[in-house]
Amino acid sequence: MQALLGTLSLSSVSVCRMTTLRERLELAMDGNSPRTTQAAIAKACGISTAAVAGWFQKENFALQATHCFALAKLMRVDAEWLATGRNAMHPKSPALAEHHASLLQDYRKLDQEDQTAVRTVIVSLARLKDPAYLAWQHRMEEHNRKRDQKTAPAKGRST
Repeated sequence: MQALLGTLSLSSVSVCRMTTLRERLELAMDGNSPRTTQAAIAKACGISTAAVAGWFQKENFALQATHCFALAKLMRVDAEWLATGRNAMHPKSPALAEHHASLLQDYRKLDQEDQTAVRTVIVSLARLKDPAYLAWQHRMEEHNRKRDQKTAPAKGRST
């Protein structure tokens, strides 16, 4: 295996650089539990299993961009890493702030109906902060104010 890997040493950390697409694909397949199969890859890419098997018979091959993104999503790896070997294998996700993690934990305790209600409230509150919504709301208030000014004298005469 060492012959297949190029090793780059960064201070005290040793990072393995996969040199071929096939090696990166095999590593990504092995990294999933259960192991990603060639059949699952074929299904994700919308191609035959024979086509996928052909990839593993070649030392170097090229993937269509759509296949690369489908595989990255399937195996939860970074698409650029899969295609080129650059970047980290797994995309970095920002850590949740402690209060966000606590909210998420509480949300997960709710039943489906309550989760839907919470999402509705959050979307409604977020909409109130959206500049496009605020501009629309301002236009509607202005429209209603003008309408009310036009109808106010007519209402006064009818009483």
